[in-house]
Amino acid sequence: MRTWLITGCATGFGALLAQTLLDRGEQVVASDRSLDALAHLRAPHPERLLATQLDVTEVAQIEHAVATAVGRFGRIDVLVNNAGLGLGGPFEEVPLSRIRQLFEVNTIGTMAVTQAVLPQLRAQGAGRIICLSSDSGLVGWPFQAVYGATKHAVEGFAEALAFEVAPFGVQVVLVEPCGFFATPLPAGAIAEAVGSLRTDSPYRPAVEAMLGEVQGRMGAAQDPLLVVEAILAVADDPAPPLRRPVGAPERVALLERRRELPDEAFLALIRPRESRSLEP
Repeated sequence: MRTWLITGCATGFGALLAQTLLDRGEQVVASDRSLDALAHLRAPHPERLLATQLDVTEVAQIEHAVATAVGRFGRIDVLVNNAGLGLGGPFEEVPLSRIRQLFEVNTIGTMAVTQAVLPQLRAQGAGRIICLSSDSGLVGWPFQAVYGATKHAVEGFAEALAFEVAPFGVQVVLVEPCGFFATPLPAGAIAEAVGSLRTDSPYRPAVEAMLGEVQGRMGAAQDPLLVVEAILAVADDPAPPLRRPVGAPERVALLERRRELPDEAFLALIRPRESRSLEP
């Protein structure tokens, strides 16, 4: 029986993963900024669930959550860095405070929680760190400059960290959801992009056209259980890959093309798909 520490369990992938693990009988430290937001979790074995308040931007809360987890279960086997924020819209119009907030949660928050858990994993001589990234961490999609930058940073962080901790029996995996999934994050990002767009914005025609396409795809959003199953698969794999993309085959295939093609050839490939309306 493993002990999992998961951030961002109020909704989305984190909520579904935590409940799936509890149903499987594993020990789960489910965390979120609000303890009340974790009330939806149901544990067949209540002693195997520890719900704790953890804002990934607050070092004291991180340290308390890790210490409480180890005190309760004696170890942490799997850390899932899931907490994150979405953001869409033209970069020129994003307030600097919002940019800082996204990096604080998506990137520095991932680093801070990992740094707090690592001494325990290293002392155990075993453990797994799973970071939720995105195809936006490898591809610069239009009007996702800030979100994509945070996920590019997570990709670089996890890749470097994997080398550092491997000698101690600790493995690092990036799970990369590709495309749109039926969770609150993309819908919230779309709503924010629409609400924050200036009336006189020179980007308005392009953004509105892009958002129309995105909202159309949301009607066929993918089942978030696919991502949960990918997380479970890499946690169970004795020799997991560094990167595990998951999603519609055509979207996953774009990541392979990104690695294979020169930059200009790849940009020419995705421009007709994603940027038809970007010309002023």
